[in-house]
Amino acid sequence: MYPEQPDETRESIVMPLFEVVVYPKSRAKFLADKVTGEILLNDMKNAESVSAIGLTVKSGTKASELSEENLYKIGNLLKITYVQPADDGYLVVAKAIERVEAISLYRKNGLFYTTYRPVHDLPDFDEDAETEVLANIKKTIHEISARFQGSEQFTKSIDKMDSIDQIMGFAMPYIPVKLAEKQRLLELASVRERYLLFLHILTKHKENINLQIEMAKKVTDKISKSNREAMLREQLKVIQEELNEGGDSVSGDAAYREKIENSTMPDEVKKEGIFRIKETRNRRQSQS
Repeated sequence: MYPEQPDETRESIVMPLFEVVVYPKSRAKFLADKVTGEILLNDMKNAESVSAIGLTVKSGTKASELSEENLYKIGNLLKITYVQPADDGYLVVAKAIERVEAISLYRKNGLFYTTYRPVHDLPDFDEDAETEVLANIKKTIHEISARFQGSEQFTKSIDKMDSIDQIMGFAMPYIPVKLAEKQRLLELASVRERYLLFLHILTKHKENINLQIEMAKKVTDKISKSNREAMLREQLKVIQEELNEGGDSVSGDAAYREKIENSTMPDEVKKEGIFRIKETRNRRQSQS
């Protein structure tokens, strides 16, 4: 699945990531439990650089059920940049440095540790093709963002990025796809397959948004039409009642007609109202 690699095995504490997949060259915020947070905070006081291995927990797993089998084995080497106490543990901010594979997971004092090695890309995408895909990715993100107010700041950040991996890490947290699909994107060693899958995910997301907006518009139009028809029926009912109570006065009919024509009622209501006047007058004449 991955390119052959030299022996680069190392060891580190594991940060289980719930319902989130982190991508290389991106920054991430997440909660760590109290024990892990205290270890990281203490390490930051005593070392220039502190790192951990971020492994995503399989969807639906509770913290109390966490085991080696519930962790995906492909994750990221995280450089810890900030640790602060929070209500439910510690808030951790980290930068994803590179993809790694967890080789041997084990538990010690209630925490997970693993030996790991870097996962290198399979460079099977030429520069021209990558440039074209990058342009299509930015174009698709702009088309998606145009559907939402206040998205200018988001697209400005995207426009400044010249790396598909960087855009992937920035944009994927906002795209509602299943966790397993996000993990699959992370695990692909082939640069070509990974970039094209990312573009496919974006395109599919754009199509879903367009479909949702179209369906919402149809529902709104249907409700508006129903409301207009209800208002029309009520206004015509009032006109009919007034005509029925108006007696045989021709001048009364003229007054109603003038009243209708000078009103702010929709044209279709005015047209129907005038028709009702003529209909009522003809009915009176036939009965006389």
